[in-house]
Amino acid sequence: MTRESAKAAAAVINAWADGKTIQIQCGTIEKPDWRDLTVTEFDYRAYERYRIKPEPREWWLVDCEGVSPAYSRKSSAELCDGKIIHVREVL
Repeated sequence: MTRESAKAAAAVINAWADGKTIQIQCGTIEKPDWRDLTVTEFDYRAYERYRIKPEPREWWLVDCEGVSPAYSRKSSAELCDGKIIHVREVL
């Protein structure tokens, strides 16, 4: 294990300790299939198969005469005139 791989493994373990969901890769490199880890035993030799489950992103669009600027905060979108559309990424 290199220092860089140890840092990556430590980041995953610390995230798990902080209550975040950890995923393990069950598919291939070409078609990864990430599944939530249900067991709390880590295989340190296969650290690259673990990741912190990504948080879904969300943003707001404002429909203003065919132009839809995106905002990262709802409060910013509410300052514009137009229909507000809330978008949330599905992972």
